[in-house]
Amino acid sequence: RYVALVPNRKGAEKAIDAGVNSLAVVTCVSDAFANKNVGTKTWQDNLRLACEAATTAARNADVQRVRGYISCSFACPYDTLTRAEDVAHSAAALADAGCTEIVLGDTDGRASVRRLEENVTALSRAGLEQDTIGVHFHDTFGQALANVYASLALGITSVDASCAGLGGCPFAPGATGNLATEDLAFFAEGAGVSTGVDARRLLAAGRDAHAP
Repeated sequence: RYVALVPNRKGAEKAIDAGVNSLAVVTCVSDAFANKNVGTKTWQDNLRLACEAATTAARNADVQRVRGYISCSFACPYDTLTRAEDVAHSAAALADAGCTEIVLGDTDGRASVRRLEENVTALSRAGLEQDTIGVHFHDTFGQALANVYASLALGITSVDASCAGLGGCPFAPGATGNLATEDLAFFAEGAGVSTGVDARRLLAAGRDAHAP
């Protein structure tokens, strides 16, 4: 399965033409971040573009999965804390456009258990079930695994991670990499959740990723 992250309909069309069969569309709930990330004046404009991309992907028979990412779901690196009501509005719009999973994106690592609970409550009020919600945490302040634990307690079982914590966001000053797959796998096994992941091979992949 090939996955691509796209911001608009043109990106979705190009990804599908290239043979990608699983798409993630991205929006946000911050005007400042929308301007920096995709060049729109408002987050509502960003949402419109993401919904157009989602609809394009969902209507294509070759696309197996469409996920909707909401950046700055917890805070914006340029503004302040964002509003759970705006996150819920965006989530409902993305779901209506064809996304089968909505991912709460922690863009700069400032996600907290309290904000997570507020967002999930708002999404539930908007009609989204926990099994359609995913989370994407950064570990800038060492809170990623605490937020994963809280997510599991809330019934969310779809969690993003990246090998060796690679990645981040070029438009989020000071944000470090994503939650490391190795950390998530170790945490899950310790919590009694079987992952089916070969830990030694996973660690070897992480070392290779950081090799010069």
